[in-house]
Amino acid sequence: MSAAQKRALLKFVRSGRGFLGVHSATDTFYTWPDYLDLVGGYFNGHP
Repeated sequence: MSAAQKRALLKFVRSGRGFLGVHSATDTFYTWPDYLDLVGGYFNGHP
């Protein structure tokens, strides 16, 4: 995602709308701290 797209996603969620992450939502954007705040955690492997 571009920087503008990232800002738009955060603005959308912060304005009261939602975000639903599916499948690999916690296995992406590891270097984007705001995304970690949004999803609450990252994938840590299968048992």
